Amino acid sequence: MTNPTSEQPAVPKKEAGSSSGEPLPPVEAAEPEALFWASGADEGMLIGVSEPYSPPVARKARRWPRMRLSPWLLLAFGLAWLVGGLVVSVGSYLLAHSGGVYVLWYGAVAAGVVWIAGGLAAILAGRKSVEIAIPLPSKRVLREFVETFVLALLIFLVVRAALQNFRVEGSSMDPVLHNGQYLIVNKAIYTRINLKTISRFLPFIDPGDNPDRYLFRAPQRGDVVVFRFPGNPDRDFIKRIIGEPGDTVEIKNSTVYIDGGALDEPYITSKPTYTYGPAEVPPKQYFVLGDNRNNSYDSHVWGFLPEENIIGQAWLSYWPKDDWGLVLNKDLSPQAP
Repeated sequence: MTNPTSEQPAVPKKEAGSSSGEPLPPVEAAEPEALFWASGADEGMLIGVSEPYSPPVARKARRWPRMRLSPWLLLAFGLAWLVGGLVVSVGSYLLAHSGGVYVLWYGAVAAGVVWIAGGLAAILAGRKSVEIAIPLPSKRVLREFVETFVLALLIFLVVRAALQNFRVEGSSMDPVLHNGQYLIVNKAIYTRINLKTISRFLPFIDPGDNPDRYLFRAPQRGDVVVFRFPGNPDRDFIKRIIGEPGDTVEIKNSTVYIDGGALDEPYITSKPTYTYGPAEVPPKQYFVLGDNRNNSYDSHVWGFLPEENIIGQAWLSYWPKDDWGLVLNKDLSPQAP
């Protein structure tokens, strides 16, 4: 009988991977670019190597947050987005006809349709709840979105500072402009600067006796301008400049005279039946008239227009589409007296 505690004869150990007991030749290390690994959630495995290999950076798949809700609630959300998108779309279309920005909410309508379809499918399938993923942007996408938003905001502010929309009200500018016509007003053309203020930062600039200057050009005779009505600055009017500072304006015999010379105005259809002046236009003020001379509340009634009340020059007509085109800003020069 063998004693279980007695020592057993030693059996020579064999090297791993060798059936004869002889050691295997050394394996050279693989070059880094020759190491292939199968990507997984947490680790990778070297192909042809028996030991696990963890890559330096194991990229895990992104998982968006998920939310469970009733299919009826999903259907309600879809209806809300669909109705809201349609309402805003129609409202934006109508707003565009009153000078707003015409934007259709196609995204809201599409999302509403998708959610309604998903809710109906879940209800028909008899499901008590559905799981939806809430997509969250990555840091790169979020950064690009912020950059795009900031750029769009800057562009909007620049455009808003240079341009403005305006709706013609009344018939005082017939036949050139009509009631309900929509215009783009160029505010940048009459931009004013103060050279005295600029000379504080640029000493080599001489402001002179008149530091207030126009960056491009001053309003001139024949310009159709939008301005704040001097009697009520909350109201905007549109008229044509007839007299510049220093001009002597007179209206008689159905004709407008500037410094004794008659103005040739082929764009008007009815000549004035009233008389005015003569009167000299004061500095930094203008004399404006409507093209519909006998049906216009203008300078021959309420006086001269201060320079600072001018908003900009009527530049482009964009609605109705039949009136699309540049506004008639005619260079008017009086005939020799």
